[in-house]
Amino acid sequence: MTDLHQKIEDSFKLQGMMETLGARLLSVKNGEVQIELSYDKKLGQQQGYLHAGAISGESRKTVALMQATMVNVRV
Repeated sequence: MTDLHQKIEDSFKLQGMMETLGARLLSVKNGEVQIELSYDKKLGQQQGYLHAGAISGESRKTVALMQATMVNVRV
């Protein structure tokens, strides 16, 4: 594991929102980050689907961390 990958994992662990959503960091590779967001009824909307706010929050974090694997940025 590279120092950058370790920094990404450490940064993810400090993300309170990801913890609140129940998101899990599955893997970190150059140009690829996988985060799992399991369905939780508490994150649903009135029709029972996962709320778009939960999906967009997790998606934004996935893209930001993936970008960090490609360039030298502060995570």
